[in-house]
Amino acid sequence: MSEQTADPIIRLLAGHPIFADLPDRTLEELARSCLISSFKKGHRLITENQATQDMFIILSGQARVTINGTEVGRLNAGEVAGEISSAGISPPIADVVADTDIEALAIPRAVLNDISAEHAGFKKRLRQAAFRRIQK
Repeated sequence: MSEQTADPIIRLLAGHPIFADLPDRTLEELARSCLISSFKKGHRLITENQATQDMFIILSGQARVTINGTEVGRLNAGEVAGEISSAGISPPIADVVADTDIEALAIPRAVLNDISAEHAGFKKRLRQAAFRRIQK
C-alpha cells in the first residue's frame, strides 16, 4: 500500500498487523465496508456469549474487557475487539465496555469472512490474534 494514499481508513488497515499483506484492491474494498462508530462511556460494544456482527479497531478512547463481571484487560487505540468471534473460534468470551467515549472502526464480520475465504494469510493472522487474546 502506498504511503501516499489519501484515505486514512486504508492507511489504518494497511498498517495493522491483522491486515498486513492484503492487496491494495482488497484493502480498498474493506475500507468501503467499514463505518466509524462513536460509543458513549458505558456502552457495551461486545456482549459475552452473544453473537456479534462486527469486529472493532479502537481509534480513540479506552474499553474495559470483563469476563463474568471481572476485569481481565483494557483496550486502547489501535487494538482490536471481536477477533475471537470474527475468526469463528467461539462466540464472544468477554464483554467489551467503553470506559471512556470511544471512536472505533466497525468492520462487518461478513466482509471478514469473505476476505478469509480469499486470503489464507489473512485468515491465519486473524486466528492467531484471536488465540493470543484467549491466552492472555
